[in-house]
Amino acid sequence: MYEAIDPFLGRDTWHTGHYNDNEIFMKCLNKIVWNEYFNADKMAEYMRQKLKIDPDGEDQYFIMRIDHYRTKAHAIRDFIQIARLHKPPELPL
Repeated sequence: MYEAIDPFLGRDTWHTGHYNDNEIFMKCLNKIVWNEYFNADKMAEYMRQKLKIDPDGEDQYFIMRIDHYRTKAHAIRDFIQIARLHKPPELPL
């Protein structure tokens, strides 16, 4: 399921927080956040593995950026569940 994030991770600028990158992240996240088995912590682990980032290594900047996106995903997932929202139509990438 988490491979839906790959278009975002494939961008050279994924870690910059640029508006265009955030938009791509949100569109990718929209494909998986509605899944009942979605877990933001597992998404972050997938991102670290895909990018070959050692959580105990020297890539602290990238670790912080992944944590930033994990936090966003947690907040969005919590909102969906609390508000009892239903999945909208797919957004194009």
